[in-house]
Amino acid sequence: MALAESKEWQSGYSERYGCAYLEKTGSNEAIWYLDGRAAADRMRMLQMFGASGVCLEAPAAASEELLAAIQ
Repeated sequence: MALAESKEWQSGYSERYGCAYLEKTGSNEAIWYLDGRAAADRMRMLQMFGASGVCLEAPAAASEELLAAIQ
C-alpha cells in the first residue's frame, strides 16, 4: 500500500505554502513534497520574475507529473 493511500496518512495541499503534504493521523508528523500542482505554482511565480526555465538536479528521479507541470 502506498503511503498516500494509507488510513494512517492523509494527503493535502497548502495554499499558503504552495506545497503538497502527507499528515499522519493523530500526530504532528508531516511529509512535505513537490507534486505537479506545487511545481506549476512555482513555475507561474518564476515567470512573474521573468524566468523562462528551470534546472533540475536529478531529472531522472522526477515524476512524470512534476515534469509535465514545469514544461
